[in-house]
Amino acid sequence: MKTKKINWVSVGFSLASIHYGLGFLVGTGESIFTQGVKGILYPFSAALGVLSLAIISPFYLKLKKPIWELMGQQYGTSVKRTVAFLSGSWMFGVIASQILGGGWALSIFGFNRYLSMILIATLIYFLSRLNTSKLSKMFFYMLMFSSVTLFIIFLRNGISFAIPSMGMFFDSLQTVTWRDFFGVILSTILVTFIGMDFHQFIVRSKNTKQAVYGTIFGGGILLVLTFVLLSIITGAMSSHLIGVITDPKQVVPSILQVFGNNLFPGLGLIFSLPIIFVSIGSGSGVTRVLSRTISDVGLINNKKLDIKLITVVIGFLIALTGESIITLIVAFYAMYVASVFVPFVLYLIERSQKYNYQKKSILFSLWTGFLTAIAIFLFRRNEVDFILLYGFITSFLAFVLYELYGRSLHTYGKKS
Repeated sequence: MKTKKINWVSVGFSLASIHYGLGFLVGTGESIFTQGVKGILYPFSAALGVLSLAIISPFYLKLKKPIWELMGQQYGTSVKRTVAFLSGSWMFGVIASQILGGGWALSIFGFNRYLSMILIATLIYFLSRLNTSKLSKMFFYMLMFSSVTLFIIFLRNGISFAIPSMGMFFDSLQTVTWRDFFGVILSTILVTFIGMDFHQFIVRSKNTKQAVYGTIFGGGILLVLTFVLLSIITGAMSSHLIGVITDPKQVVPSILQVFGNNLFPGLGLIFSLPIIFVSIGSGSGVTRVLSRTISDVGLINNKKLDIKLITVVIGFLIALTGESIITLIVAFYAMYVASVFVPFVLYLIERSQKYNYQKKSILFSLWTGFLTAIAIFLFRRNEVDFILLYGFITSFLAFVLYELYGRSLHTYGKKS
């Protein structure tokens, strides 16, 4: 069935919407509160990531297939299934971040944090079983309602902080460390660069020019949203628009609540609840996509098992490990990138230079990078920079060693 082609405006909005959600809002609020202006590194990197798609858009638009199909054609079914699974694996981090952020947002009403997370996870599971477009639209409108409210707060309280806070952020870039670079910036840019969620909108562009314009427009939208959010949080902290909070993850929900109550007592509930529903809606949507991916690649073949339930339970357990929403999100970005980026670059080199790699070398590289990333997350989960850096190193070394080993066996066999 032919898919309707879209223009650069639709491409831009679609690309921006993938990054823009609860993690972008609540996670950035938490980071700004704890780190100051440097806390917008994640949304700023998301904007750069969408802008970087202008480089690879012609390639995606020409071949149209996702990278697991492309690499599968070159290296076989095992590589195809592995890349397809890894391309969805980072969504576990997204589900976990929705549970963590939604749980903390709900806790501003006096609920226990863990009970709130259990409730959010339960609602995500049951909603994931209802695949209706009407529900998706409802949660989208809730996100827009929260966004419009935040923009009104920006006009009333944050606009005077816009230029000074932007200047402070660009000054703070001098203090960016290599750990910030590998931990947040590179992970976020590269997950966008090779993420198939973004690829799907580029291949629907009318032509290459529309695709490139769309990526620039989408990146521009995220840049504007990033600095608006920075101004809102900075202004709220200066004008005491943040209520009594027990954790920085409550900053954005608290701003919405206080703003509503200042307008009229009781309106705080109406203004802050939508962002909680956004976490449930987004989490259920990602759960459906991830469970379908797991089913399609044959990772779980037992039809009696409830894949959606397993997915949400894993997401909940991951959420329990999260001390920071942004750290949790970028950790899973890093796991995916650490696993797939090196093999994907090798695939591009082979295409252009007509090299002939061994299929098992690529497969070995994929799994080595992934297992390294998983091990680092389990034992040093807050050190995201190590996930990406060591994942790159071990993935490349695994490829080189298996190539040398395989070719030496081949040479030895010929001599024999």
